[in-house]
Amino acid sequence: MNRFAHFFERSMQCRHRERKRMVRAFAVLWVLLTVTCIAGAQTNTATLSGTVMDTQGAVVPTVAITVSNKATGLKRQTTTNSEGLYTLPLLPPGIYSLQAQREGFSVADIEDIELPVAGQVSQDVKLQVSGVTENVSVSAAPPLVRELPQPVVHQRDEPVARLGIAGAPLP
Repeated sequence: MNRFAHFFERSMQCRHRERKRMVRAFAVLWVLLTVTCIAGAQTNTATLSGTVMDTQGAVVPTVAITVSNKATGLKRQTTTNSEGLYTLPLLPPGIYSLQAQREGFSVADIEDIELPVAGQVSQDVKLQVSGVTENVSVSAAPPLVRELPQPVVHQRDEPVARLGIAGAPLP
């Protein structure tokens, strides 16, 4: 029986070592997968977003937004939504200029917007109302209303009672 106990004990030790090896292997695999996922989640682009408002603080929808990278010449365009919000994702890092324009407003130019790697930069824009121009067209067409000659009215200083009306009894 002593031999059997010794064999059983050795067998259990081997199984215990194998389990330890398996646990270590899974731990190493888990660490490698986690590091790989974290490294893959990092990005080398930036996002520029903001709100376009007028000078009174009201949001301005459908504004054309254009950003330009000064170093590369890259240009990206978007339009604000109904809440005056715009977002330009996946921009390479760098120094940008922004131009916002809409009919009825002056063009807004913002220079030197720095977008860092994996940065999310917010840049709000204020638009000023531009002068309203109105075109008035004058033509020499005849008037739509025709003037009629004024009737001639004769006045008398006699009281109405003395003037007789044909067929009307006098008092």
